[in-house]
Amino acid sequence: MKKRYAFLLVMATMGPASSVLAADLPPAAPLYKAPVAVPVAAPSWTGFYIGGGGGVGWGSEDPVDINQYAGAEGAANPVGHAWRYPMGSTFIGGGTVGYDHQFGMFVAGIEGDFGYLHQTGSGADPLSPGLDVVSSSVLGDWYAIIAGRAGVAYNRALFYGKVGAAWTPMSATITDSCIAAPCGPLTITATGKAPDQATLVFGGGIEYLLTQNWSVKLEYLNWSLGTHFLVTGVASNGNTYSWDHSFSPLQTLMFGVNYRL
Repeated sequence: MKKRYAFLLVMATMGPASSVLAADLPPAAPLYKAPVAVPVAAPSWTGFYIGGGGGVGWGSEDPVDINQYAGAEGAANPVGHAWRYPMGSTFIGGGTVGYDHQFGMFVAGIEGDFGYLHQTGSGADPLSPGLDVVSSSVLGDWYAIIAGRAGVAYNRALFYGKVGAAWTPMSATITDSCIAAPCGPLTITATGKAPDQATLVFGGGIEYLLTQNWSVKLEYLNWSLGTHFLVTGVASNGNTYSWDHSFSPLQTLMFGVNYRL
């Protein structure tokens, strides 16, 4: 009986003490703590960028030569006779520098391009005796573009249009070898170059932000190269002969990479 009373006395003494100790302990940590969400910044198109790219160019139509002379072959090549021939395809590539500014979902900016292209073509006048009148055209070897672009941004993609001015050399050579009678020895080699002037360029594309700094794009442009210029030459008899030459539009499709500063 004495042992039972002793046990109860010990338990009664420890009860308040354990409550005091429990009150002094810090609260237990939760078994799982959810991570703090970090807000993700929306992609922005505002800022300067540099880049480069390459692709292919092709003529949508053919160059046109219009005969301006009535020479020894005048009956076969009447004045005003027009003839044309196809241009081949060309590699086109170069560098880009530009600036964009974003207004909500709308983006507008200005862009400059400089690079290399070399498009050639040649063909004989189908009315020339023995096909002895041959024209050769060269577009390039360099190009420059200054253009504005504007579009709509959706998530990381930018759908845009582009319009501006382009410069590129345009030249042609026409040779009349006079291999058929009654031409005789009147070999004619005529050359001509388009004046250094701007031509309209327009098109559009899609650009996609891989990261806030790096983007890729695919762009189509139409170059209105409808400039007329004379291709002239002097024959061995001292007479001057000429043709009116013009280039039809050039079309280009390029893939590019930009780095936004």
